[in-house]
Amino acid sequence: MDVQGIGAIAAALVAAIAVPAALLAGRWQLRAAEETGRVGIAQAEATYRAALDAVSAEASVAHLQ
Repeated sequence: MDVQGIGAIAAALVAAIAVPAALLAGRWQLRAAEETGRVGIAQAEATYRAALDAVSAEASVAHLQ
């Protein structure tokens, strides 16, 4: 086998390994992004609830005065 044939086989092997590895890495990144989104939404909801509680407490104090 000549050098070109060896190079072609080596390139095919590299591609056969690289494609599944890239797909796996993409899947991991997608899962991480989904988890980051969930955490962001939970944090926004907690901030919203805290703001509502603060406004409610202010309204109660103003009403008592």
